[in-house]
Amino acid sequence: MSVLGIDFQEQMLANYGDAAKTVSLAAAGRTVSTEIKNANSQKFYQVFSPEQQEYVRRRLSGVSLDEFAL
Repeated sequence: MSVLGIDFQEQMLANYGDAAKTVSLAAAGRTVSTEIKNANSQKFYQVFSPEQQEYVRRRLSGVSLDEFAL
């Protein structure tokens, strides 16, 4: 499968930590976590009004994620 023109390979997820070490630029104030974390953020609800949240949900409801399935 290709996403954004990049062929997805299962090992991309397995090797994420190693790749993150390579692209971390701590000296420049930019770092990449060595693991993928779920922050359980509530930012969506804090930033957007209920009307804006509904607008986003309506727009996303028409998007099929099947093409991104592994």
